[in-house]
Amino acid sequence: MDSSRSPIDRTFVSPGSNLDAGDYLLPDIKSAKKDQPARPQSYLDRTVEDLTSTAAKLALGEDDKTARSHDEVEKYSKMFIKAVPLFLGRRVGLASSIGVWGSDEAKPQDSLGVQMQDFTLGAAKGAALKGTMHFMGNINSSPAMKGIAMGITDRTSQTALTRENWLDGNGDASMAAGVNATLRTALDPRAMAMDAALFGASEFTIGKLNYVSKGALYRHPALPMMATGGVFGLGSGASEELFRQRRDGEDFDMSKIMYRASMAASVNALAAGVGGLDRAARMRIDPEAQVNAAKIGSEKPSGPVPERVARFNELDARQLELKNSPLTIKEPLNEVAYSAEIVSNGQVKPVLFRLTDTPEMKARFNNELFDYQLHRSLAPGTESRAVVPVEVVINGQKKQGYLQELSGRSFEEGLRAEANLTFGLTSDRAAARVLRNDPFLRSQYEKVWIERMLMAEWDNHSHNLLLGRGNRMSNIDFADALPNARYTSDYTPYWGKTASRVSLLNDRLISQFSGKPISAESHDMVKSFVRDFDTPSGRSALTGAGHSAGQIDGLLGRARWFSESGRMPQRDMPNVFVQASLRALYLLRKGQSLRFESGVNEKPAH
Repeated sequence: MDSSRSPIDRTFVSPGSNLDAGDYLLPDIKSAKKDQPARPQSYLDRTVEDLTSTAAKLALGEDDKTARSHDEVEKYSKMFIKAVPLFLGRRVGLASSIGVWGSDEAKPQDSLGVQMQDFTLGAAKGAALKGTMHFMGNINSSPAMKGIAMGITDRTSQTALTRENWLDGNGDASMAAGVNATLRTALDPRAMAMDAALFGASEFTIGKLNYVSKGALYRHPALPMMATGGVFGLGSGASEELFRQRRDGEDFDMSKIMYRASMAASVNALAAGVGGLDRAARMRIDPEAQVNAAKIGSEKPSGPVPERVARFNELDARQLELKNSPLTIKEPLNEVAYSAEIVSNGQVKPVLFRLTDTPEMKARFNNELFDYQLHRSLAPGTESRAVVPVEVVINGQKKQGYLQELSGRSFEEGLRAEANLTFGLTSDRAAARVLRNDPFLRSQYEKVWIERMLMAEWDNHSHNLLLGRGNRMSNIDFADALPNARYTSDYTPYWGKTASRVSLLNDRLISQFSGKPISAESHDMVKSFVRDFDTPSGRSALTGAGHSAGQIDGLLGRARWFSESGRMPQRDMPNVFVQASLRALYLLRKGQSLRFESGVNEKPAH
């Protein structure tokens, strides 16, 4: 053994790549292995070699010597085998991780005692990675954060839990050698810089994809897991190649680092996909059962039907007023919306008319109408805006659409105005302080959020909440609400997009409510809703507004979640890079739009 080299340079086990120390992928650097002693094979090495050689013989008709020369296939096959258990269910995954990672350390040619030591150390590496994955999941971290955390854990544990790293140049046990090797690996400046760069790029990219997909990426059971595996592979593959270059005295070569990182990312993402598909299969909801539950409700009820269930789809007095009052279209607001007025009891009332001539606008109308009916059934003590379908004549042509009441002002404008009146400030901090100190407003805020989460609306910035007289709040804009429930994860309420380029306030305010118990009044509200509507007749009434059985099943599932947990959901850990980009856009656009605190100096309506 060359005692002139430090322990980490002699015995460093490549982190995360699941490749062996001294083994290299690229052909032009394989010659560097010639003068190095071959690393003894572990049990996993032998198993993978036997499997790949057998496959080569059967599929390609190769002889035994040629069949055992596919080093790259063996290396990435082993990487795949070691990564799969990390993404399986907790119990099976932990047991498999311990077994697979332990078998990669124990070597048949060693004594039984040494084999047991190495197996234990390898098992600890697998358990550490599995534990990191579980911990990061418990704090609602993003796929990129999970992947980078796993990569750092892997890099550190690969060195700290490799027996040879705790030996000095003479082969004797040395605490100093082990600590030195571990610290040098964990705190290596280039590796840390690589982690930071990869985290920034992947966190922004994955967060932006989730943002564009309106939260569908994070809500899917398999896709976030595959993203985590890909980021884990990026970090571990890049670190492995970085340390190999340093150990062999090569110049820094980014192209080799990116090649190794991309290969490791691909293999680990596929391995994570195995766990993701298993998770998706376990969480998948039977659509036939959803349809059957709604069909049963259309039959003759077996008992008395609550009044609010029986009348769920009836027009009320406010809707009839909108539908039957003389209407005047004033001017277009955009391609699909017009300002309008109705005359009722001698009074002129402003209203909004929206077209429903596209599938998207029809879906939006169905959502807005459903929310009005849902609000009426919940009776939360907040305000709502009546919605009714109508046919109007515009420029001599009949147009199908809907009318909606207009009332209140933007919640953000109203809250900032209250903060300006109370504290002489309009900042986010001052607005949050107003909400914190006003019990009635907190109750209103909580209830509009519960309603919004039952609808599973994605676009939840503070301009989509309204503040009316007496600080009563209401919801608007349900363009993306009520997705079909395909997995049990769709039964869990979520906060959605609380920051946008026109508003950042809700992203701050929800921290006062995230994971906290809801009020007894709100809890009773959702429990009674579940009692009356999570029944065959209730499901039938809810689907009568034009939504599918899967959409209604999702809403009832989220209502059950609130009823059983009695708390608000935990927010996802904020994506600092996406938030930073939104904040930059917000500051650039501020003052150029009526939606940016245009009325904060006005006195709030009471």
